[in-house]
Amino acid sequence: MWVIIPLSSTISVLPAAGEPCTVTAEAVEIVVTTPLLTIEKKNTQPSLAVFLSVTAARRPAGVWEETSVHLTWRATGFDSDGIPAPECTGAGDVLFKVKVFDFARRRPVRP
Repeated sequence: MWVIIPLSSTISVLPAAGEPCTVTAEAVEIVVTTPLLTIEKKNTQPSLAVFLSVTAARRPAGVWEETSVHLTWRATGFDSDGIPAPECTGAGDVLFKVKVFDFARRRPVRP
């Protein structure tokens, strides 16, 4: 999966329709050389919906550069009212790639 983000963007971890479970989530860049992204929590967790801010930590080497992100989420065992919910046991891992573009360095398109 490819994700193309502007200079800053948001990763949203949202419940399925009617899902009452609160979750925690985090995402980290899988750094090969120098970090390209900054990923930070935007809201208090656990929550019914979790939002993570993603920004470019530096300019890419060249016109674009790609990196990978590992997102993990886990249900807390409670619903949005704080009541124990035995069905709230889900968890998941998502791996995806992100391309960061430096549009100031791109070549002009010729007709």
